[in-house]
Amino acid sequence: GSARQWRGRGGGAATGARWHGGHGHSHGQVSTREQLQAIRDDEHRRKALAVTNVGAVVNVALAAAKGVAGVVAHSPALVADAVHSLSDLVTDAVTLWAVHFGRQPADEGHPYGHGRFETLGAFSVGALLVVASAGMAAHSFTALLAVMDGSSPLVSAPNTALTLGACAVAGASIVLKEGLYRWTMEVARATHSQVLVANAWHHRSDAMSSVVAMGGVIASLWGFPMLDPVAGMAVAAMIGQAGVKVAASSLRELADGADDDAIVRVRGIIDAHGEVQDVQRLRARRMGPYVLVDTRVRVSRKLSVSAAHAVAESIQSDVLRGVPQVSEVLVGVTTLDDDDHAAEQIASHRSHTEIAADVVAAALAHDGVRDVAHTRVHFEPQRVSVELEIFVDPEQTIRRAARVASAVRRSVEAIDDVDEADVHLELDDVFGSDGSVFPHAEAAEGAAPTSAAVGGSGDSVDVRGGAGDQVGGAPAASVTSPVVAASAAAAAAASGDAAKGAR
Repeated sequence: GSARQWRGRGGGAATGARWHGGHGHSHGQVSTREQLQAIRDDEHRRKALAVTNVGAVVNVALAAAKGVAGVVAHSPALVADAVHSLSDLVTDAVTLWAVHFGRQPADEGHPYGHGRFETLGAFSVGALLVVASAGMAAHSFTALLAVMDGSSPLVSAPNTALTLGACAVAGASIVLKEGLYRWTMEVARATHSQVLVANAWHHRSDAMSSVVAMGGVIASLWGFPMLDPVAGMAVAAMIGQAGVKVAASSLRELADGADDDAIVRVRGIIDAHGEVQDVQRLRARRMGPYVLVDTRVRVSRKLSVSAAHAVAESIQSDVLRGVPQVSEVLVGVTTLDDDDHAAEQIASHRSHTEIAADVVAAALAHDGVRDVAHTRVHFEPQRVSVELEIFVDPEQTIRRAARVASAVRRSVEAIDDVDEADVHLELDDVFGSDGSVFPHAEAAEGAAPTSAAVGGSGDSVDVRGGAGDQVGGAPAASVTSPVVAASAAAAAAASGDAAKGAR
């Protein structure tokens, strides 16, 4: 009744399972999948480092060019844009650090991997954007006050040549930074890297700030010097907004916020499995570039442990293939409704081992039982049922065997915690070593011999609890083999003829 869990790490799914500490781990192909994951991570790391290094070189050049042009042309907006490019250089350094450590494989100290380093890096980039925007806003506001009181160089007649040079620098910045944005975002999507997404938006915000700075310089050239510091404050507002968005998203990830997109995709995959009757729990959270998923599904209580394991393995494998950024899937399988009271009821019963031991002992206490083949205990909220298979003397009649099985059923149902018993007569041993059928004793009532009517290996007689017809004072046997059923019918007919002859 309790949930069993199968867990695949490093994107691993396997054909077999081994049990460790109360849950099953997939191992058959885990090492191969982990090797492939390591190769992909190394490739992603190289791509991320390459685009970030190029961005750093561009940012150094643009920061110097914008700073010189802004000071010479007396443009606060362009100076603010130069500060933004310089802050981009800092974010590039943070991105390089986060990508390097965030893609390291899991180890003993970090069993879930190092993906949160990228999350921390993305949060740092967002925070730097907010700080940079605050500095730019303060600089532009000071410049606006200077324009208003007439002390700003922008109030005097601007140098057209210098102003056009400033516009050229801003234009070059727009082209380069937009190109960096597109390249970085492409790599970020391919590598599922949030810190690269944050850095890409930093490039985009730099391009937007250059557009505003160029507009401010042109407005100053046309005789509207106040528009330049106003443009600088507008740039600061846009950058601050981007920073807040990046930081908030990263903070949500650090707090294990749910990944709604992954949940929707995984739920669709699980629902495609016909054996799953209900999805009781489904959670997904990000670990940097990776997504960790855990779920609990309900299946029929008639499924064997191996069949339930197969369902869990199938779900795990399909999720890992269907959602590439998922690196780990934990699947719990239960047969219970999502009801804490039901779980408490089942927990109040004795264990499977204890009940099964009592069942075997009760069955072997009967003289007609030679052995007990299998014992299965089924736990349900309202009852505990038991299935067992017993070996009896192969030379006795079906009627006698049914009486033994019925007596065993009554004994088992008298055991504490057992509400219902299902006893099967195992007839696998009715054949000799040479394949011939053992001779059966005829029924005491004159019934015909049943030896010729016994089927092949695996035939069995099933005696269940509950009301039913009586055969010789015992509950009727449900014969699961057509040949054995014919034997029972023949025995009954012969018994009836003998009774008529006696009269």
